[in-house]
Amino acid sequence: MAVAEWRTVRPYPVLATELLERPDWVCYLAFAEDQPAGQCILKTGEHSLCELLDIRTDSRYRRQGIATELVETALEWAVRNGCAGLRAAATDEWPVACQFFEKTGFALGGIDRFWHAADPDQAKKLPGLRETVLLYYRFSE
Repeated sequence: MAVAEWRTVRPYPVLATELLERPDWVCYLAFAEDQPAGQCILKTGEHSLCELLDIRTDSRYRRQGIATELVETALEWAVRNGCAGLRAAATDEWPVACQFFEKTGFALGGIDRFWHAADPDQAKKLPGLRETVLLYYRFSE
């Protein structure tokens, strides 16, 4: 999706071939008007949760429920694979992501101020200006 802008989280660096080879990972694509409109990537993770690694919607198709449907599909996949729900991470520099997660039923479960502590780009910033990671959870009913 070259024209897509990131909807919630930063892109997860995974090659399509690697994704296809891993049975514990999945990528869902959404289409509108026969055009790619969104995608999400997730994998089974620790503590019976699936990790929502990447979710995005093409800017032309925003506010049409595409990302919400991708989250619902991701939750269904998580349950089918024996997981209790989803975990997603956003940063305080992405307030739209935080709003999206809350709107789609996620709850803020944790704040991690040191997640990016070893990141050279973050180390250049004053401590109060470094990214804080916000961990969101959504459990199946």
